[in-house]
Amino acid sequence: MTSDARKQSFEEEAENLRESKINFKEVSVGAMIEVPSAVFMANKIAQVVDFFELGTNDLVQYTLAVDRGNDEVADWFRTLHPAVLHSIDQSLKAGRQAGIPVIVCGEMASTPGLCRAAGRPRRHGSEHDAVFHSSCPSRHRGHRCRNREAHCGGLP
Repeated sequence: MTSDARKQSFEEEAENLRESKINFKEVSVGAMIEVPSAVFMANKIAQVVDFFELGTNDLVQYTLAVDRGNDEVADWFRTLHPAVLHSIDQSLKAGRQAGIPVIVCGEMASTPGLCRAAGRPRRHGSEHDAVFHSSCPSRHRGHRCRNREAHCGGLP
């Protein structure tokens, strides 16, 4: 769906709700970035969404082709692997260039090293390049964790 088609669809539904006298709030549309193909297309995807949610658990698993639930290969699940960090960096850059927030969820969101290695959130100002949120409720409810408070504040 193109950006224009998405906007038109939302506008039509909003008009239907207004005509039906149903109260509603504006809806933000985001994209889960959790597979390498989404990272490859992040610049394009960022043009048609309001935010990214970076699902680090799946991103690590699919980038490294390691099943974290398989005890025989689970030790190869490396969150700070260069390919994973590059994928995160590319996603953050795409979000930054498009001017949209990037919410980082999953186990890596609670890893202070990620803030230093990939996130580089701004320490001053009202907006952050990335929001690290270790308690996003569900990948299908990502819009609910649009917490603007950076969880990495105060790091050098």
